[in-house]
Amino acid sequence: MDIVGLTIEKLHKAIKSKETTVTEVCQATFDRIEKLNPKLNAFLTLTQEKSLARAKTLDTQLSNGLELPTLFGVPVAVKDNMCTEGIRTTCGSKI
Repeated sequence: MDIVGLTIEKLHKAIKSKETTVTEVCQATFDRIEKLNPKLNAFLTLTQEKSLARAKTLDTQLSNGLELPTLFGVPVAVKDNMCTEGIRTTCGSKI
């Protein structure tokens, strides 16, 4: 299954039916970023460790019977002009 090519709806169904895990989705997303970002330069800061730890927590919640909101486990990129706690914000400036 090409996880990163799935629509949100199909990804939601795959996680809900346990065809994949949030951790697998997260890792597949970072693998794709690692492959494409040198050419695209779309990401300035990555939080892979923090994201994978959170993904594992979500997988545990899912295994405990948590009801899944539609965006549960869907990777999100945050533009560098949004302040995020504990993550450097540069607004793309080299200054």
